[in-house]
Amino acid sequence: MYDIVNIQVDSSLFSQVCEHDPSFYQTCGAVTELVTGQESLVCGQYICADVSTGEVRSVTCNSQQSPTCNNTNREEVCPDKEEGVKCDGTCDDDSCEDESRCNGLEYGKFCEKNNYHHSILRISSSDYLDWFYTCKLWGVHVGEGAREQFVTEYTGPTCSHTVSGEEVPIFNFTRCAALHYSTSLVADKKVWWVNATTVPYCADLMDQTNCSDLSRVAMSCKVGGYPTNISNFIICHGRSGVKVCDDGMEGNCKIMSPSCHVHKHKLCDKIPDCSDESDETNEYCQEMTQISCRRIVGDESLPIPLLWLGDGEVDCVSGGDIDEEPGWPTCGSGSTLRFVSDNTSCTDDYLCLDSQVRYVPQKLLCDKTNTCGNENQVCRSARGIDPVQKEMLHRDGNHFVFSYCLRGFNELQFETSCAKVETTISPVDTFGVEEVRTITMPDKLHSCDSMFGEMYLLFSCSGRCSSSPCPVTRPLSYDSCGGQFPDRVYSIADYKHLTFVTPSGDDTYHNDYFLCRNKGCVTYDKVCDMVDNCGDWSDEEGCTNNFYCIASNTRIAKWRKCDGKLDCRDMSDECNEECGKEIIEGLPLKISSWAIGLSASALNSFMIVQHVKSLRKSRSSLSLLNKLLIILIGIGDLMVGGYLFSISAIDVHFGETYCSRQTDWLSSDYCTTLGVISTIGSQLSLFSMAGLSVTRLFGVTHAMIMSSNYGSRLNMRSCIKVLVIVTLVIVMSVVVAIAPILSPFEDFFVNGMYYEKSNPLFVGFPDKKTHRDVIQSYYGRIKGGHDSLSWSIFTSLVNCMFTDLYGGLKRVKVEFYGNDGVCLFKYFVQTDDPQRHFAWGTLAVNFFCFLVISGSYLYINLVSSQSANEANNPQINSRNRRMHRKISIIIATDFACWVPFVVISTLHSLSVMDATSWYALFSIVILPINSVVNPIIYDNSFASFVGRRISSVRNMVGRFSAVGAEVSGQLEDQPQVPDVRTSHNVDCYSQVSDLETRNKPSCRSLGSSSKMGLEKFSEKSETDCSLTKTQPKTIDSTEV
Repeated sequence: MYDIVNIQVDSSLFSQVCEHDPSFYQTCGAVTELVTGQESLVCGQYICADVSTGEVRSVTCNSQQSPTCNNTNREEVCPDKEEGVKCDGTCDDDSCEDESRCNGLEYGKFCEKNNYHHSILRISSSDYLDWFYTCKLWGVHVGEGAREQFVTEYTGPTCSHTVSGEEVPIFNFTRCAALHYSTSLVADKKVWWVNATTVPYCADLMDQTNCSDLSRVAMSCKVGGYPTNISNFIICHGRSGVKVCDDGMEGNCKIMSPSCHVHKHKLCDKIPDCSDESDETNEYCQEMTQISCRRIVGDESLPIPLLWLGDGEVDCVSGGDIDEEPGWPTCGSGSTLRFVSDNTSCTDDYLCLDSQVRYVPQKLLCDKTNTCGNENQVCRSARGIDPVQKEMLHRDGNHFVFSYCLRGFNELQFETSCAKVETTISPVDTFGVEEVRTITMPDKLHSCDSMFGEMYLLFSCSGRCSSSPCPVTRPLSYDSCGGQFPDRVYSIADYKHLTFVTPSGDDTYHNDYFLCRNKGCVTYDKVCDMVDNCGDWSDEEGCTNNFYCIASNTRIAKWRKCDGKLDCRDMSDECNEECGKEIIEGLPLKISSWAIGLSASALNSFMIVQHVKSLRKSRSSLSLLNKLLIILIGIGDLMVGGYLFSISAIDVHFGETYCSRQTDWLSSDYCTTLGVISTIGSQLSLFSMAGLSVTRLFGVTHAMIMSSNYGSRLNMRSCIKVLVIVTLVIVMSVVVAIAPILSPFEDFFVNGMYYEKSNPLFVGFPDKKTHRDVIQSYYGRIKGGHDSLSWSIFTSLVNCMFTDLYGGLKRVKVEFYGNDGVCLFKYFVQTDDPQRHFAWGTLAVNFFCFLVISGSYLYINLVSSQSANEANNPQINSRNRRMHRKISIIIATDFACWVPFVVISTLHSLSVMDATSWYALFSIVILPINSVVNPIIYDNSFASFVGRRISSVRNMVGRFSAVGAEVSGQLEDQPQVPDVRTSHNVDCYSQVSDLETRNKPSCRSLGSSSKMGLEKFSEKSETDCSLTKTQPKTIDSTEV
């Protein structure tokens, strides 16, 4: 950008000052190499507009001239000149005397004639032949041909002199001498024989071998087949075509930035060599060996990057990194063999198909970097994620037009709200680049959480996002993006800073690069795209469109947070302060679970004990069957109570940690066991109630009477019949419960697979459909739908996607009962669930049982009402009214339990509503409440027990009251005549009440006396009470 008129010794004269560069940063026309990291002295000079002469010239900070500049304050640009440091490897004056004597060794030649030290570069110059005589370089030879004679007789090593180009001997005082010259000396042309800051004695650098001063030795290598040492002055010498070591190791350097070149062995040594410390934060340093070795360049033993092992270059003095010594830990075998830091945690690798890359380690799988083949597509299929759009659909130069088919845009009125907006993305104005972009976008603020890459960048940086700031905050510097963009052209930013641009190929320049925190660069379409393109995640910092998965160090789209589906391997997307969950949600449900569980366990245990004691009193098969069915109801309800008690205790155990540990619980045998127990209990109780209602209905239709003479007496045959009925009820209950967990039926009942967390491909519980999509993406084809293929086929095909060196993929089945944390029967199914037919069938059977129970008791209620009307007996009418109320309670509670549940399950199956969140309410409160009600309404034992306790208390209170009255003299001293009728009526009522209560139906079953049985029993009781005036005999209610 400057027109150089001429180049003088002390300065370069320019024709004019560029208006876009008033601070004169672009002085590279005078000196072509970038030799300093300071922007003010990028080329070793600054440009001064001399006030006195009006000339514009480049002037070095060490220049003897002191012009007055009207554009730049020299004191601000040029630092104070510091005194040179002796033996620091850099010559601070033209004689290099500060580097002439170091560590007892002499470098260069001191001439006594003029008392002047000559640097090694001036020694062999043919322009000063008097040096040959004065300094006596050539021994006994003198005169003009002294050097030629000396060289002719000289048998030592020689080389081509860098300055003169003549063949010269390599003296001891020329070996490993300092060859760095101060930038100011070179720029001021004081050292006229040097055209760069680093000039060696020998053009082939052989004078920098076999150093006597060990402090100047950087490394050892073979030169011409012989081992020797190499000076640290020629490490990363950068001379093309020059190789000192046979393997060229001294020049094996990495470009961290335009101003920082570092030798390979200086990387990752915990000593920063670059100002931005990029030599310690690059990709090589990500994984280091645990075993140390002495690097070829360096003095101490250090760990080395894993990438160096087996890379074909010797990095350790021992050569072990190339010979694959047994000391280096490895993982894999054959094509997957590689070095690792620690081989105690090796895992099987993902195998690539049709790719030059043979495998991907599991820890790098699904990192959104397409390492091999269609890896990203396979991972998206496993997670059910559609690819995000990161680039504009329509672009014409700097004019962008957005497509509005993205999530969250459907509410915008595009016909009236779209407008062209001009915006800039870069935080600085760069000369030579058109920064303004024209964008057609909605002319109002809205959420940008559904945009990625270039779209997100343009919207946020144009101020059209409601809560998303522009992520581009760091301006590009001239040395940014180290090692990238070799075609860069330097320019000016904001008229203050040196930056760079790159050609676009159409005579324009651009700088659409995002500067990473580690000084690397990525294009705009790779910013805020949920991929670590920078290597330090700085391209995703400040982006509001993603959620960070901590444990797996990955990012997912923000809308996938708290969507009910696991996406992060650590489950943090569903287990956080916004959407964490427990097994039992909410305090009311927790209290209900404990209360119902404890109550059901206590009441049913009491009922079971009472009826087991009364079994020996059974004198007929009907009596025995009734008792056994009631016992089975109690056992089933006891199992339900035990389940609720257990799940409540487990809920306390997990607490708030359940969400992050749910995969372990849902796939555990404990969850399956609890599910089986609860299902057996509920089905056993329901089937027993249905059987009991049918038995009592049979009694009514056959006019059974309350007499031991009716019905078959107990014998072997009748006992077998009873046993068959009871066994059938138990077997039916057990079959319903355990059928879903039997291996032959796994293709219908296994909900999914849970893979170990070290496998990043599968997250959560992938079902058959997910497995089919993964296999389709990996292999490219698959026959049959997911319902028609077995789990064994899916697991076999998935196993073939990985090696099998470390036990293969580890997975466990998520059984039928693992559909929810409460581990209950899966009634809520969709039309695509493989277990839908079983669930619907079971639900239909249960609803049929409800109809049988309700129908039986309704018929019994009808018959008893007709009997009461015919008898026209007040006591019978009263008893029947009480029985009618209890039958109504049974039917009402059963209706409240099962009908809403069946309706909700049906609506869920038809996708009319999502009832998943209702599962806990039904499973913990509504259905199990019958387990508390049943022992009260089906059995008189508990009611009698409570009644006796209340009577005892009343009697005790009455006795104390009588004693108190007698003491106070309020009672008359005459005998009391008992009311025989009243006592008699109480006894008779107690007997009837006992009969009704002990045969009371409940929410799931109903036992009833027959029509004639009830009538004759009532008549018999009245006759006994009226004639004998004694207590009626005790009647076994189970005989009804």
